[in-house]
Amino acid sequence: MPHTPVDTEEIIYLHRGILMRKLALLLLVGACGGDLHSIQELMTDDMLYMVTVEAAPVEPVVGDVLLTIGVKDHNTMEPITEAALTVEPWMPAHDHGIQGDPVIQETGDGEYEVSFAFSMSGQWDVTIDVDASQGTDQCVASFDVQ
Repeated sequence: MPHTPVDTEEIIYLHRGILMRKLALLLLVGACGGDLHSIQELMTDDMLYMVTVEAAPVEPVVGDVLLTIGVKDHNTMEPITEAALTVEPWMPAHDHGIQGDPVIQETGDGEYEVSFAFSMSGQWDVTIDVDASQGTDQCVASFDVQ
C-alpha cells in the first residue's frame, strides 16, 4: 500500500471543526440549563435506594405526563422488583396536588410507569415512596411544568 503524505493544514482544519462543534454544544447546554436529558438520578432520604425518574414529555406541560421510575438497591445496584410505590405530585406554591391518584404499573427489571396529569404550570415536587424488602424510603423529583 503506498504511503500518502499527510496534509497538516487539512488535519488542523478538521480539528478546528471538531472543536467548534464541541464549543457550540457546550454553549447550547449552558443555555438550556446544563441538562441534555430529562433523567433525574435521586438517592432516597435514608439511602436505601437509587431512583431514576424520566419524564415524557421531556419538558412536562400542563396535562398528561408519563414518568418512568427505576428503583435499585443503593448497596448492590440491583433492580428492585415488586416494590410498592406511592407517588404524590404536589405544587408547593399553591399548596395542592393533582385530581385523582397517579396510575402506577410495574414494567419489569425494577422499572415502573406512573401516569397522571399536571393541572397547572409552575414548580411541582413529586414525592416517591418506595416500600420494598430493604424498607420504606422516599425521594422527591422536581419539575418546572410549562
